[in-house]
Amino acid sequence: MLELEFEVLGERLQVWAGNALLLETKELLDCAQAMLDQVLRRADEPEEARLLQEVIRRREAAEQRVAELQAQLERLQNPR
Repeated sequence: MLELEFEVLGERLQVWAGNALLLETKELLDCAQAMLDQVLRRADEPEEARLLQEVIRRREAAEQRVAELQAQLERLQNPR
C-alpha cells in the first residue's frame, strides 16, 4: 500500500507521501511534454512516429485521470 494523500490547491493537484510532496500535476505534465518533445525531434523514423503516438495517448490518458482525481477529491472535500 502506498499510503498517498491527495490535496487540491486551487487548480493544482498535489500528491503527498507522508510529509514529502511528490510531483504536482504541472510537473508531471511538464515531464510528459519533455518526453514528447524529445520524440518529436526524432519522429522522422517509423518507430519514432509510433512512439510519439503512444506518448500522446499516455499524456491524454494522464490528463484525463488527473481531472477525474481532482473532481473526486473536490467531491470528497465538499460533500453535499
